[in-house]
Amino acid sequence: MTPAEACRHFPAARGARSCAPLRSGHIHESWLADRRWVVQRCNTAVFADLEAVMENMTLVCSVVSPELAPIAADDGSLLWRDGAGGCWRVIPFVGGTVAATRADAFEVARGLGDWHAKAASIDPSRLRVTLPGFHDPPRRLDVLRSTAAGRGCPELDRIEALARWAVRLPGEARVAHFDAKVENFLLDEGTRRVRALVDLDTVMPGSWLWDVGDLARSATGTAAEDSADGMGFDARVWEELLGGYLSAAGRYLTDEERTWLDDAPLVATLEQAVRFLTDHLAGDVYYRVERPGHNLDRCRAQLALLDSMIAERSRR
Repeated sequence: MTPAEACRHFPAARGARSCAPLRSGHIHESWLADRRWVVQRCNTAVFADLEAVMENMTLVCSVVSPELAPIAADDGSLLWRDGAGGCWRVIPFVGGTVAATRADAFEVARGLGDWHAKAASIDPSRLRVTLPGFHDPPRRLDVLRSTAAGRGCPELDRIEALARWAVRLPGEARVAHFDAKVENFLLDEGTRRVRALVDLDTVMPGSWLWDVGDLARSATGTAAEDSADGMGFDARVWEELLGGYLSAAGRYLTDEERTWLDDAPLVATLEQAVRFLTDHLAGDVYYRVERPGHNLDRCRAQLALLDSMIAERSRR
């Protein structure tokens, strides 16, 4: 089944003439149809209950991001299954935008704060938990230890030495995005203001601190996510992120959440290193990879970033 054929089952996108691959994202396969629709073959191994994922997405879009509301298929559902194991969906493409970079730190963080401020009106109990234990560093570390059992692994030794950061972040009674990395923010081409925060698959009840930590993890690194060479922590970018976020969401934070803001990037970075290493040892079953050892390189980059974060903290 091709993406163009899948489009025929979604009335709004039925006339699509061209589908170009989109290389962003580690989980789903994505194409851009006529620069109007994002067509995705969903990863059913990662998301076992995609109907629940789409319910969460629809609820959040109705309040926070109406421009990203998924498109219905012929039968009115938001997913179409092709009979050969493929599960497809179509989401509007936000035109006139560019992906954010670390140079847009203040604006992106302000955009995250605005997203959180709007999401604060949603009762978290209305959302389904689609990935139980998604952000649970102690559990993920135990899974890594089990996966690595009997195998020598220098990266696991480094992680064990940093295990003090394998903690749960407070503030669970929130509606969180849970994938707020910098490249998921779309900026208006002209104004460079945030137009959308995309990739809503992981929207669930949880702590906003994970979003802050993941944004910092993805924006403050001085090298690519899969390259440990030259990877460091840019403290100036972190200060811009913090200022932008607090300008929009500061009044919604509890005292406890404010206390944890400075630790959130370290916790999120260690957890991501754990996840990349676990997937590498498990045979690359979660994240899509482009080469052998890709997830191992990603893990090493996260560890280098965490080392730099800790070194910067010691200089304060």
